[in-house]
Amino acid sequence: KVFTRYTPPQSVSVAIPQALSKLDAPWVASPKVTLEQRIDSADTVALGSAIKRTITIHADGVLAMMLPSFTKVNKAISDIAGLQSYPEPPLLSNKATRGTLSAKREETTTYIATTPGQVRMPSQPLYWWNTSDASLQVLSTPEVEFTISGTAATAATQRGKNLTWWAWLLFGLLSAVSGYWLRHSPLALWAGKARRRLGAWLRHQL
Repeated sequence: KVFTRYTPPQSVSVAIPQALSKLDAPWVASPKVTLEQRIDSADTVALGSAIKRTITIHADGVLAMMLPSFTKVNKAISDIAGLQSYPEPPLLSNKATRGTLSAKREETTTYIATTPGQVRMPSQPLYWWNTSDASLQVLSTPEVEFTISGTAATAATQRGKNLTWWAWLLFGLLSAVSGYWLRHSPLALWAGKARRRLGAWLRHQL
């Protein structure tokens, strides 16, 4: 015989706090949240230079996939006058320490300085529902201002320097391919020809 027994039905009531119900922005619920920003630029940058901005969220009691994004559909990050933005894929990680789950979301955007003048990176807010005391808090990254100096000619020079750096890297790679483990393969012959042409171009740049 087969006997079937049923457990009593259970019900769960879920409600969004009033402070969050009126909020038209992404938020995270956690007992502990920190927000960090790193920018590798000086007060003055040259036209054509690259500026890297990294925003990192740490939170306890949640998974990294639940942390809100700053770069996704955010014109305050992507549309900054004087800069061309290139966001990188976010880095997500989760860690459990003594039964406590912690999550991390790191988003990096590289900007190219395209127009001389004063540039302002606006502050970015992060809405945090603190589950420890049932309160809505707002964390924010600091606003950053710097000056882009130079002309179109200096921008072209900077791009040329970047191109030369990559060319030297490629030259070293081609040298390894043509002179080591693929010495007798057709690919090595092609790499040798490409290396000689690239070497001639680099000598012309010196």
